[in-house]
Amino acid sequence: MNLLPCPFCGTAPISEPVDSSWVVGCTNENCHASPVVVAGRTEEIAKTRWNGRAPGLPLEVVLSEENDRLITAIKPFAEVARHDIGEDEADSDLYRPMTNHNKAPHLTVGDFRRALDAIAKAETK
Repeated sequence: MNLLPCPFCGTAPISEPVDSSWVVGCTNENCHASPVVVAGRTEEIAKTRWNGRAPGLPLEVVLSEENDRLITAIKPFAEVARHDIGEDEADSDLYRPMTNHNKAPHLTVGDFRRALDAIAKAETK
């Protein structure tokens, strides 16, 4: 039976007998989860346990959750675009709020419009 790599660092594991059982473990001493080991009465049991992985979430769920996270992150920019940017401003214009304390003068009007468009598209789905 082939062993899957360490689920934490991707390193190839080792399988060896220890006393009256078998252990399988990560060989990377820099692995943040090291030492990761599993044991079994036989080599086959230890390898089966090592290769056991919790089922992952379906890709659609993962992508939907990531999409929701990104929409939440850009909503404030969309609100700025909705309230503070006029039709007469070019996408390449720098966005400069009416404050001398702004520490992010490199945002463009286009950045805000793209955020607004992304939110609008997401809300229609």
